[in-house]
Amino acid sequence: MSEFVEGIDKTLIESGSFSESQREFLNNRLMHEISWFAKATRRSRNIYFTLSVISIVTTSLTALVTTANALSEYKILEWIGAGLGLSASISIGFFALYQPWENWKRRSLVLENLKDECRRFLVNVEPYKEMSNKDESFEKLFNEVQSIIYGYKTGYFSKAPFKPENPDMETIDENNSKQTV
Repeated sequence: MSEFVEGIDKTLIESGSFSESQREFLNNRLMHEISWFAKATRRSRNIYFTLSVISIVTTSLTALVTTANALSEYKILEWIGAGLGLSASISIGFFALYQPWENWKRRSLVLENLKDECRRFLVNVEPYKEMSNKDESFEKLFNEVQSIIYGYKTGYFSKAPFKPENPDMETIDENNSKQTV
């Protein structure tokens, strides 16, 4: 019976005519990355849907409780409305912090690119079919996988905060005039 990892038949790796280092790369690097991106994609999707539901429900209930509070004399409704508003604000803050929709899309694309490259290599179709030998096609696979992962990491880390190159920063004072700090 075949062992599949995210749609990739691992018996193709074990039965292929690969060197030990190539087989190690395929099993320990490529399959590991495919598994990681599959899990990360599912995690991002779950976070996205969970935060979406929490935001929608809490903002809707906040409006409902606020309306009920205006028509009622129960003080508990004020506290419930405040708690729901706080919950909505926190879930929206987590949306901004974790960016689950963007992560889900980005990780899904990387996962599909890795799986596609792996499948094309294992079944020896274009562009690997035109290579003169297994070593040449493996080198192409290696470079493609590294490029895909590098592209993901540079895209991910390019959104990190950075220190401005120019330490002189302009601010606006209370008279709406620019000042250098």
